[in-house]
Amino acid sequence: MDNSGNFIISWHSSQGGSGGYGVYAQRYNSDGTTNGSEFRVNSYTTSHQSSPEVAMDNDGDFVVTWSGFGTGDISNGGVFAQRYKSDGVPNGSEFCVNTYTTGGQGGQSVSMDNNGNFVVTWQSYEENCVNNGYGGFNCDLGIYAQRYKSDGSQNGSEFRV
Repeated sequence: MDNSGNFIISWHSSQGGSGGYGVYAQRYNSDGTTNGSEFRVNSYTTSHQSSPEVAMDNDGDFVVTWSGFGTGDISNGGVFAQRYKSDGVPNGSEFCVNTYTTGGQGGQSVSMDNNGNFVVTWQSYEENCVNNGYGGFNCDLGIYAQRYKSDGSQNGSEFRV
């Protein structure tokens, strides 16, 4: 929510007809009326994109994160993000948050401070997977984070929490 009480809601839906789920969002004014039309967040539309999270700064600039598949993560899924200006115009292109791309990444969360700096956290299924003997695998699960400056540049490296 920004200083004026405006807010964003995001969700995933199969309404786009791409054969998988897409991530959508809608901006709202402080009185609960819509501000513009709902819009698709992800530009990579192959396979599923789901489980969005959104964070907003005091000026109304916001970032949406989601789990999915894209050109920046070639393994079993990754965490992606798209920044927006307060008027709902994309601020740059969507990007892959995680740099470690072996195994699956997902279960992300995002937080943004008043000035637009943000941090994304997620779960990473790491390489040490072993057959559990019951038709599945047990894998090491790590929690990771990446900090970003308000201009969208990384603030340090991805790190294990």
